[in-house]
Amino acid sequence: MTTLELSPRIAARIRRKLRNGAYADADSVVAEALRLLDERDKLEKRDVALGFEQLRKGAVSKRSMEDIISLANKRHARKSQPKP
Repeated sequence: MTTLELSPRIAARIRRKLRNGAYADADSVVAEALRLLDERDKLEKRDVALGFEQLRKGAVSKRSMEDIISLANKRHARKSQPKP
């Protein structure tokens, strides 16, 4: 068994998860967090491999990063607006 020292903020987050009944014990909270991190890492590796494959095929955007970020922000703003 390993004992970890957690910051008060992280310990409080775990206690909240336990209090609201989402998890049976602290081990379950940590196991789920690690599972999600593993899943995120796997998706990031897949996305990087896809990006390199697209680059190898010459499928790259002619837009600048500033244009891409601006477009993404505009799309996000439209999605965030309340529907009539």
